[in-house]
Amino acid sequence: MSIAVTWDLAREFDALADAVGRNGRALRLVDNLEESRGCETLVVGHEVPIDKAALDAAPWIREVVRWGAGVDNIDVADARERGVEVRNVPDYGVDDVADHALMLLLASTRSVAGFDRALRADPVAAWRPDDARGLPRLSGSEVGVIGLGRIGSAIARRLLGFGCGVTFYDPYLARGAERSWGLRRAVSLIDLLESVDHVLVAVPLTKETRGLLGERELASIRPGATLVNVARGAVIDSTAVARALRARRLRAFAADVLECEPPDPNDELLTIHQGRADVPPGVVLLTPHIAGTSREARQALREGVAEHLNQNHR
Repeated sequence: MSIAVTWDLAREFDALADAVGRNGRALRLVDNLEESRGCETLVVGHEVPIDKAALDAAPWIREVVRWGAGVDNIDVADARERGVEVRNVPDYGVDDVADHALMLLLASTRSVAGFDRALRADPVAAWRPDDARGLPRLSGSEVGVIGLGRIGSAIARRLLGFGCGVTFYDPYLARGAERSWGLRRAVSLIDLLESVDHVLVAVPLTKETRGLLGERELASIRPGATLVNVARGAVIDSTAVARALRARRLRAFAADVLECEPPDPNDELLTIHQGRADVPPGVVLLTPHIAGTSREARQALREGVAEHLNQNHR
């Protein structure tokens, strides 16, 4: 039985075929779902939506293997109702994303982007060490982690190593887990936002988490906080973030993800990021959805997808 690989994974196709081994001959790169006819398994990246319409158009698909961890581009509930298995590789880039989250937090609290931008413009005039006198110290601060799954817990471990206190909010985590970690559990999202100096977001995108941080939540955040998002862009209301930055309620915002990728050039956060707003330079730090990417992570991802395929195509 052939295995269809969607068009957004064209650059990965040869490496995946090698990783699959003898079953690699069964892989077929398709340019649309109609070309997957005759395949029971579909390997899909994050750019192709597998929603009800897609599943209606390809009723022969019995298994969807996600090239990655997140399954927010797949209607999992509808797939399961049809008896379609949905698989992913949830652990391939956990350490990479956690490292990236800490990098964004450190760079933001130390105003690295702002200092770098000023030095690029005029290295002599901008060489003013006294400008750093108001920077907060990360060690000893209280950091909130929203979502204590694989990535959130990896972030928490790193924060403890930096000498931070860690408060988390995760209503799905069993009671008592915080005791073994030495963490504080927030009783609500608002409780977390009101009690920490910095916030890192590490939740999957679901119906419950879409728009999780909006105007009301950001109004509750401790003034001067730094907000870091390594989850999905749609978890945070970007317009509310822009307003919080302009009002100086948020000191800085850093993200590896945006609601629209590639971003809309008129996005308010991009306006601030590019210095086209009445906000101090460098308060927005962005990276282009690369947190889970490294040589080692890509290899682990290929091997994880190949393992799924080989288990069901022996």
